[in-house]
Amino acid sequence: MKKLFLALMLLPQMAAAQLDLKDGWHATAEVSTASEQSYRMKLKDMNREFDMDLQAKLKTRLHAGYSKKLNDALTVGWDVNHDFYNFSAKTHGQSVLGDDSHHNFGASGNALYRTQLWQKPFVLMGNLKIEASEYGLERFSGVGMGMIMLKATKEETLGVGVLTLINHTMEVPFIPFAMWRKQIDDRWTVNLNYPFYSMQYALDTEKRHTLMGGFTFDADHFWIKAPQNYDNRVLLFRRSLLKTGINYEYKINKNITLNAQTGWEYTMRAAIYSRHGGSEKATFNHPSGIYAMMNLKMNL
Repeated sequence: MKKLFLALMLLPQMAAAQLDLKDGWHATAEVSTASEQSYRMKLKDMNREFDMDLQAKLKTRLHAGYSKKLNDALTVGWDVNHDFYNFSAKTHGQSVLGDDSHHNFGASGNALYRTQLWQKPFVLMGNLKIEASEYGLERFSGVGMGMIMLKATKEETLGVGVLTLINHTMEVPFIPFAMWRKQIDDRWTVNLNYPFYSMQYALDTEKRHTLMGGFTFDADHFWIKAPQNYDNRVLLFRRSLLKTGINYEYKINKNITLNAQTGWEYTMRAAIYSRHGGSEKATFNHPSGIYAMMNLKMNL
């Protein structure tokens, strides 16, 4: 149930992101940081608990891809990404993760198919991804989505659908979800959609500058080489976050958008798993703290 809950929270935004891709090249560069947070870590294998300080000193995400519209119905594409975490976890001044620098690499292929169902727009999307770290190939995963647009106008969009997740750590779940956006007037919009679920206010009539108050979901995951006195094996660190605060969006032009975000983050769940996520080795409690993020999105 815990994995199903996290999938329900995090994966609809992955699927929704594919709907906004334009034909051609696209790229995203993001950097973020957060305040140090004091956690209590429980080693499941040893049934021990101890306090530790954990801080994402710096997190960068680089993403690039290409999408090609083959016809009016079908769009295909591929993506590559590199995530870097300067991420410390220390107790009594000694690193728990063994190393503060962590690299994730990924490559994926996706397809988006648009058609009609019951005289409504219907979207099918599939994505397959391979991930690697400095320790080698780590994980193969996939996500599929089917969504019908009950409303699809400039003033309001409402989509409902089913999401399925495939990886080698869990059974295949089928998860219902919904996305909704409602334009109240020329400046105010309610947006329960990727990437920032919010109430939005356009600062100018051209809507180049938009201020949003709301929340988003995020996740950290990378592979670590545990210190020799603990396990001396490659393990998976994974943390799911709820972030609430203020987001500023600046549409520099029709192809370039800048976002700056700050607020309060809450750790919904954090744990260290076996290499492929099959079993928990350690769990953490759920502290919160201040975070800040900036990203730049480009369609080329």
